[in-house]
Amino acid sequence: MGAFPAGDAFYLARQNPLFDTTHDGRYEWDPVNSYNAPIAIDEWQKTSLCRDSYHCSHRHGRYLVGLVWYRVLTGNSVLNNTYTNSRYPITEEGRQIINAAAEQAVINSGIWR
Repeated sequence: MGAFPAGDAFYLARQNPLFDTTHDGRYEWDPVNSYNAPIAIDEWQKTSLCRDSYHCSHRHGRYLVGLVWYRVLTGNSVLNNTYTNSRYPITEEGRQIINAAAEQAVINSGIWR
């Protein structure tokens, strides 16, 4: 069994422009994740996978890691997962990207094929 592929899932999700958090160095308070977040084009904090350098964002990062855990532990595909946390809802576009990243990371790891 390979390593738990959460980092790989983050890497794959960030390949999509929606989760590419390159920023211009300006910071603004992020009320959802409660920390100073860099602001990029559009609303960075709404598409960030991390709250800071170490912690998953409440909206997208935790959802992504949860999908990876579910996929690793059960072997069930997460591609069609529709879970929504009413406190931290995500867009359908974001959900599809995150679902695909989690699925692909686990497949790439060799844990489940």
